[in-house]
Amino acid sequence: MSAHLQRRFLLWAAASVATVVAFRLDDAAGIATLALGIAAILALSADSWPVRIATALAVLPALLDPEQAAWALPLAGALVALPAARRSAESPTGRELLQIHLDRARRREESVHVLHVRMHPSTRISEREVLDLFRLSDSVWLRSVGTGRDLLAVVDDHKFERDGLERRLSAALSGPFDLGWAAFPADGYSLERLVEHARSAATQRGVRAESAALGVAHHVT
Repeated sequence: MSAHLQRRFLLWAAASVATVVAFRLDDAAGIATLALGIAAILALSADSWPVRIATALAVLPALLDPEQAAWALPLAGALVALPAARRSAESPTGRELLQIHLDRARRREESVHVLHVRMHPSTRISEREVLDLFRLSDSVWLRSVGTGRDLLAVVDDHKFERDGLERRLSAALSGPFDLGWAAFPADGYSLERLVEHARSAATQRGVRAESAALGVAHHVT
């Protein structure tokens, strides 16, 4: 089970169970708990907005009486998994997309760039919003790592403007982040080696880096 799916299930299960328990105590408490659960799913989920909304709606069977909820909630939980199941059945994984892109560049003897971004846990951005920052020809993978997320991408060298992409990332990511680059074939041939090179070359960007720079400038003046 992917980290995204695990988080989605945990949020849905916690909201559903809490709502059922709260309604047994008091209707007002149940409604308040339901509202908080839906708000938590919408705010904390790392999925796209349509999937967040569908997951939030899957909590509504908790409003039913215990006998009806006993069959309705498991069905809703199964529906929560559908976006991930459909995506995995129809398309390659994020890592596979990056590997396919790199293999194609190797066959064509073309240069590509590998990007590694480590996001701060406080950063909230959907996969769709991340994809919109890149060109259609770029391969992008957003993966969960511990409490944060990594953004990995393979970008064609043709008409590539690194500064423009970095500016878009800085504007889109709400928290600080570490960003590094690697070049194929100059910095390595395997995807793992290139990602490791980009990670080791990363520098901090975003809110904290800018604040630190301003603090140093203020101290010097």
